[in-house]
Amino acid sequence: MLEGEFTNLINEFGVDVYLNLETETRKVIVTSLTKTPDLYDFDDKKIHTDFPIKRGDTIKIDDTLFIVFSDVQLKRGYEYQSIIRPATNVIPIVIQEEVMEIVDVDPLGRPIYEVVSPEIREDFPCIVFQDKISIDGSQIRVTQQEIQVVMGDNEYTQAIVQNDEFTFFDNYYRVIGVDMFQKGLRIFQMERTAAPA
Repeated sequence: MLEGEFTNLINEFGVDVYLNLETETRKVIVTSLTKTPDLYDFDDKKIHTDFPIKRGDTIKIDDTLFIVFSDVQLKRGYEYQSIIRPATNVIPIVIQEEVMEIVDVDPLGRPIYEVVSPEIREDFPCIVFQDKISIDGSQIRVTQQEIQVVMGDNEYTQAIVQNDEFTFFDNYYRVIGVDMFQKGLRIFQMERTAAPA
């Protein structure tokens, strides 16, 4: 009975969202979270659904893309709940490598290449933040040069490995670590580097 009432409540007062890459909207209820000192930098929301969601899913509300940030193990009574965080940044990931083939040779016998299939990059949503300090063994470090990038775990983000380089805010960053302890998310530690040669 309560489950049916909750579904009616969602249908009546819910907002339209897109889950992951779906083309049909679903209805959910979104509520604000009370700001705490460690969350002032984020506009986290709580999402209430009558369909399963999992950490790492993307939820598009209007023109804003959110990542399901907290773990969702079970339905809570008649609903699924999670904290969602806006993915205000994107990271370009190569989803198809450039393919070249030899089409001819020059008079000196050197191959002449032609691009058969161009490189395709796609922007993937992510959350970028900077820890103010970190503890490294017995040392406390101020980490002005390091950022963390949080993304959903999928076949493309699984291809990102240590020493890959990306550009954020006109700065170059190299992946120095990958945290996979939160199922559904990939958290990349990156440090600022000099521009590639």
